[in-house]
Amino acid sequence: MNIDSPYKDALFKLIYSHITLLSLVCHDSYKAVKSLKEFTIIGYGNQAKAWASNLKDSGVKVYIGLRENSPSLAHAQNRGFETFIYTSENIKTDFCDLLTPDDTHHKILKSLPKHQAAIIFAHGFSVEANKLNEKYSPLILLAPKAIASELRFRYENKEALTAFYSLEYASENYLDAIKEIANKLGMTNFYPSSFKEETQADLFSEQTLLCSTLPYSILLAYNALIEKGYSKEIAFYECFYESKLIIDTILKVGPQAFFELISPNALIGSQIGRDRIFDSELEEKFKTALLEIQQDDFYHQLQQVDIDSLKNEVKEFWKNQDLQKTYESLKDTL
Repeated sequence: MNIDSPYKDALFKLIYSHITLLSLVCHDSYKAVKSLKEFTIIGYGNQAKAWASNLKDSGVKVYIGLRENSPSLAHAQNRGFETFIYTSENIKTDFCDLLTPDDTHHKILKSLPKHQAAIIFAHGFSVEANKLNEKYSPLILLAPKAIASELRFRYENKEALTAFYSLEYASENYLDAIKEIANKLGMTNFYPSSFKEETQADLFSEQTLLCSTLPYSILLAYNALIEKGYSKEIAFYECFYESKLIIDTILKVGPQAFFELISPNALIGSQIGRDRIFDSELEEKFKTALLEIQQDDFYHQLQQVDIDSLKNEVKEFWKNQDLQKTYESLKDTL
């Protein structure tokens, strides 16, 4: 085809720009996809061990990055992982998961000698609290809804596992690769979210239910029975062990069917308890807890807390509870 010279240069420039753009997009996608053969994890705590083991068993070569003289170096090497010192050696892979405590993330990122990898977070808290998205890119959220032992157990037993992800601080071209990483970790349900949504929902559930209402209600119920002369064994199984059975049943059949299944005594008792305990005052407390999280009040509260002292305080509290002692004596029967 003959092209008149006034349009020839313009056409060639247009074609070249499209080819260049296509090349960049393809390169971005390829960069994401090719790293599925290898993966880096910084840290070797419980969550890191579960991620590393699942990926390794899925055929992925896993590098473990640790600080110099870390006692975990030998442990990771004994498990067959190649280790490196993240403060002095470059990350070799396109993806790196930061699986250390949230309060260490910013310091670790600043200490990396060269970081071109996409950084993955299993929880959005540190990104939201420290505005890491304003300093680093790309950042990816891949948050499994399971503690470390459950993550490993469900992988080994091929059971369902849910995760939430966000690419708001990364290219959408990473989506297929993140799905593949999730698959290799054993994550079977995969839902979009955002760093803020995942962080706030996680903090709210911990404060109002999972790490507060649940364990401390069990303790109150157990103590109430003990104080009135009931045996430790009956109090333990009614208030502690049966809590798991109830949660398992609700998860299996759903809340509606659960209340259809329970006995008339249990149904009537549930309504008496609901009217007595779950009043408007408790509802307002839940709303206040969420509002404080949404307004970042929790971040400020966190900065005022000596976490080591708090850990020791809570540890001593539970150590001295009769419920803990009863658990120790009966745990082999569970």
